[in-house]
Amino acid sequence: MYRHLTFVTILGLFLLAGCQDQDSSNQGYEVDGEAIATIDGEPIPHGLLEAFIRQYPGASLEEMDDQQREELKNHLINLSLLALKAEQEGLHHDPDIQATMELDRRQTLADQMVQRFEQDEPITDEDLRQAYEERHGEAAREYHARHILVESEDEAREVISRLDEGGDFAELAEEYSTGPTGPDGGDLGWFQAEQMVEPFSNAVRELEAGSYTEAPVQTEFGWHVILLEDTRETEGPEFEEVRQDLERQLREEFVQKLVEDLRQEFNVER
Repeated sequence: MYRHLTFVTILGLFLLAGCQDQDSSNQGYEVDGEAIATIDGEPIPHGLLEAFIRQYPGASLEEMDDQQREELKNHLINLSLLALKAEQEGLHHDPDIQATMELDRRQTLADQMVQRFEQDEPITDEDLRQAYEERHGEAAREYHARHILVESEDEAREVISRLDEGGDFAELAEEYSTGPTGPDGGDLGWFQAEQMVEPFSNAVRELEAGSYTEAPVQTEFGWHVILLEDTRETEGPEFEEVRQDLERQLREEFVQKLVEDLRQEFNVER
């Protein structure tokens, strides 16, 4: 893995670290102990290498061989030379660059703050299983339906009138429907009601299998006549199949709750 890390990748990850201070390339970092090199007498802290490795969970300098470590050191020296030259050219005084570095600083601090809160309140296996039961525990109902989409309520009522007279739904869909499923007899296949816009999904839920809507259904797309072919219950995914997604969702919810609490703690004016 490490052998394929390009200088461009490392440049992106280290740019904040190499240019964060606006007066000296190493000021603000602890330089006690080993430095990997010096540039005009200024040390490049070994801690910057460790900061890079932390971008890859589970990796460590100890796991790398001598050649890999030397490659990283050379990359960091090259980066530091570019950062030093940028400071000599006064780039760190450019307002846009200053704003970018400040944004990166805040992002780094925010990420670390979230990690600290997560360490204090980690997501447990029990949390994940509870979320699984709430979101996937019950069987989901799916619907197989057809629809005829037209531009006006009068057209929709005309379609319903022809259905009342014994017309074939699929044939009428081919004749009337302006939607993309018209040539297929209006067939929508299997779907969960939540996948459809609300007026449509509400109408589908109220139908009996084999029946169609007695009144036109209006949505943002136009006027619909809907035929419910059938329904079925589907089993949810296995816990392990959605474990990572659940963990991601819970983390997002955790951060959202954290931010909401902070908005109450601090005075935010807009």
